[in-house]
Amino acid sequence: FVTTGLTMFLTNPSLEKHQNKVIEIVKESFNENKDLLKNNKLLQSLSTDNENSLVNLLLIPYVNKSVQREDYKVFSSCTVEWENKKQRIGIGIFGMVLIAPQFKDNLNLVFNQLDNKTIAE
Repeated sequence: FVTTGLTMFLTNPSLEKHQNKVIEIVKESFNENKDLLKNNKLLQSLSTDNENSLVNLLLIPYVNKSVQREDYKVFSSCTVEWENKKQRIGIGIFGMVLIAPQFKDNLNLVFNQLDNKTIAE
């Protein structure tokens, strides 16, 4: 029991690990939904392929600001501030960060809402 508790304490993921997992999921969702954004020229032209892409330049600072980690010593929870509300989206335990699938589902809903919208040129 003591060994398990000590292992959990020592492998509790850092804030940076939580942030990186959220960034990974947002990028995955963006790439999966690129076809939906074909009518939105600005969003269609964005790429996550290179370090200096607009997605990376906008996404990383936003995630660093909005993703928070609540530390419970042997595990941690991952929360995101969205529309002035804190929402728990995942947990960190044994060195891993697990994000609820509903988070990606919500991202996909946002992309679906943007499907038929265009940006004035």
